[in-house]
Amino acid sequence: MNCIRFIKCFVRIVAYPFLSIYFKLFPLDIHVQSLEETITVLSDGRKSLVRYGDGEIKLMNGGAIYFQPYTKKLAEQLSQIISFQDENFMIGMPDVFYGLNKLVLPARIFWKYSLFLHRKLYRSLPDRIWANSFLSRPYIDYKDKDKKVFFASLCELWNAKNVVFVEGEATRNGIGNDLYKNTASIRRIICPATNAYSVYEEVESFILSSIDKSSLILLSLGPAAKVIAYDLYSFGFQVIDIGHLDSEYEWFIRGVKRKSKLQGKHSAESSDMHISDCTDEKYSSQIIARFL
Repeated sequence: MNCIRFIKCFVRIVAYPFLSIYFKLFPLDIHVQSLEETITVLSDGRKSLVRYGDGEIKLMNGGAIYFQPYTKKLAEQLSQIISFQDENFMIGMPDVFYGLNKLVLPARIFWKYSLFLHRKLYRSLPDRIWANSFLSRPYIDYKDKDKKVFFASLCELWNAKNVVFVEGEATRNGIGNDLYKNTASIRRIICPATNAYSVYEEVESFILSSIDKSSLILLSLGPAAKVIAYDLYSFGFQVIDIGHLDSEYEWFIRGVKRKSKLQGKHSAESSDMHISDCTDEKYSSQIIARFL
């Protein structure tokens, strides 16, 4: 752990008890569905989903994250999307505003501090019932690690569907695991691991010209995924922002209790440096476009 990261962790730990008191006195009145409710609603018809997390909120507030630089246009688009209301376009928020006790202590410490930093933005959000962003983060930060039923329910979202992944260069959704074994087919559009927003227009143009609207678009592309999903939805596509779901499932099937580096693919919250090329022939055959 480098010095800056250590200092940030120390500040969060020291601030945690004080922030717990602060939010008891001045709670953020934001209501988020349970994971089960979000899956149930998402399964009803041809609904789409984008998920907002700390990264998107930070960008909207003028900051940058390690894999996506700040641009004014991106911040404005994220602000526009989060205000969009359509019953078939679900927008997720992290389930951290009430009942943090379901999360492990490091996650509680992180979220208390993040909520405090961005409290003004959170208080300005539209009054609505939000979907649960942790649909893609259901395992490692939760105390309850028994997620077999949850993952089985999640897989029904793409059962027998023709799936198109829009993913980072090293994401490799489903490679080495069975999370998408029930799909009818898989195709992949490969994008940069960092600053994927820089190619979002090219990606959208390719999908609009080459992909049938009956396909299910699954996005693992950070903040850029929100923009792509929103635009594709307006053209009649079904899109689901799955984020780091592959990492979570890998950790689940391994039974690990802490975030750990995955071999041969991207790991959530980790750098993609030193990840070897994928030699899986099936994976290579699924790639229909690269925007690198």
